[in-house]
Amino acid sequence: MPTNDLVLRNLGDKLDKYRSIINDLSDSASENLDPKKAKNLQKLLIDAEKAYGKLKNAASDDFEDLKDAAHEVFDNLKDELKYISQTISADTLKEKGEELVHYGQDKLDELEDRIAERPLAAVLLAFGAGLLLANLLRGSK
Repeated sequence: MPTNDLVLRNLGDKLDKYRSIINDLSDSASENLDPKKAKNLQKLLIDAEKAYGKLKNAASDDFEDLKDAAHEVFDNLKDELKYISQTISADTLKEKGEELVHYGQDKLDELEDRIAERPLAAVLLAFGAGLLLANLLRGSK
């Protein structure tokens, strides 16, 4: 069974880690983070800090009960961070996908403009590419 000091050190390390993650999220992903989720995350962090503080100042008789309560608060904070991380990742992927679609559409529009500017060159280029491909395929048999 872990000692009280070990439990406190472990929870203190987790609290520092979660505080750092939340600060990073606040700085880098504020536009992707729902304000209600951000407020809930801050509340959970404050609850975790309070639970850690109570546990740190607890008498040995109350330590086990407070330890269980603190672990529950820390688990809730960890679950919320995991959910927010997944949400932000999904939103970021969706945005990147939309950017790629727009990029592809822009390139197609450029190609259409070039073909419209020089239709004869485009037809001759396509014909030449077809001949080259046919020769390559015929030669590999």
